[in-house]
Amino acid sequence: MSESTTLSDDITAAFGRACREKDWQIAEFLLQALEALSERDQADEQARRTRHLRLVFSSESRLIP
Repeated sequence: MSESTTLSDDITAAFGRACREKDWQIAEFLLQALEALSERDQADEQARRTRHLRLVFSSESRLIP
């Protein structure tokens, strides 16, 4: 059975290999991909927090007469 890895893990490994092989152009593209994943993850986290806060405020408003 193969080990399950995330896309981020795979890109990080490829980035490390590109650096070891001194393939700076590919390393730069892979770094940009990692940055894009990070930005997406941060946006997803912010959206999750916003949904949670809306739920909390909605619940509280129903409790207060």
